Amino acid sequence: MDKRITELTELSTTPDTTNIIAIVDDVAGTPTTKKITIAKLLGTEVDNETPSGTIDGTNKTFTLANTPSPATSLKLFLNGMFMTPAGEDYTLTGNSIVFINAPTSGSVMRAFYKY
Repeated sequence: MDKRITELTELSTTPDTTNIIAIVDDVAGTPTTKKITIAKLLGTEVDNETPSGTIDGTNKTFTLANTPSPATSLKLFLNGMFMTPAGEDYTLTGNSIVFINAPTSGSVMRAFYKY
């Protein structure tokens, strides 16, 4: 039975990440109703990940467990300092971080991002 959205029962709890939402894609062209999960809509967040790679003062390349999406969601910290992307402190290609200058031995690196 079709109902107006305002007539539907409101969810009274926090939605589970597997819950599905209906969306209309390509509204201006050929509208198609599709589904998306809460997890896909919001993205999965990674907090306080230590990228893999040796911090030895010479290695510049480190790898994240996942590819940040969008890429701009990556917040990278080295010894508590925010690192600036786009070639200032590092570049990101997929899940690969390449620093302009190799982090010094003993440094602590942490990444926060969505994927």
